[in-house]
Amino acid sequence: MMKNNHANRTYQIVFKQLGSLIILLGFVEMVPSVTSVLFKEWYSAAGFILVGIATSGFGYLLHKIYQQAEEPHYDHALIIAASAWLILPFTGGMPLFVIAHITPVSVMNSYIPADANYTFSSLVYFQNPIHCFFESMSAYTTTGLSMADHEPSVGKGVLFYRSFAQWVGGAGFIIMSLAIFKKHSGRSAMLLYGSESSNEKLKPKVLDTARAIWKSYLFVTIFL
Repeated sequence: MMKNNHANRTYQIVFKQLGSLIILLGFVEMVPSVTSVLFKEWYSAAGFILVGIATSGFGYLLHKIYQQAEEPHYDHALIIAASAWLILPFTGGMPLFVIAHITPVSVMNSYIPADANYTFSSLVYFQNPIHCFFESMSAYTTTGLSMADHEPSVGKGVLFYRSFAQWVGGAGFIIMSLAIFKKHSGRSAMLLYGSESSNEKLKPKVLDTARAIWKSYLFVTIFL
């Protein structure tokens, strides 16, 4: 009975924290829709918005159901980090999958630069979910590899999403969630922070450290 109670408590804690991360991921997925709208890539814009709303909605529901769960302990933080890096590339690849399926071939091919020596858009590769998973994992882990043979042919919105996801992953997705959400106690924040990075802190409080990292990251991005 005690083992069952411990397992039940563990998944409640993990699901609550994953819910917060998924909410944030949904907003990350919606940001590129602005680029798509600016370049009149309406199918891409629709894909980013629909998937982003669905992702954040699912995360909110998950967090709401388990909102009474305890703060994570050391073993929970490791499970949360491992689970997040499985869910993140899968969910992060969904906009690519949806966009590749709703965009007509004629529209895809209109993304091909006029002076290109190829005849089909690499966006078609993302109709394969494995390619989407790989692309998303590569982006959020800042690996940089791509399934697109000809990157310019996927459209400005998808190109921006690929770069934006890599930018977000550069400072750490879990660290970004700590910088934005204020619900973690000092101990749980430290555990989550340590699950994705070293335990070195720039400031006495982990949440202040997470915010300092992202402020520095933004400063470097804007001014350098």
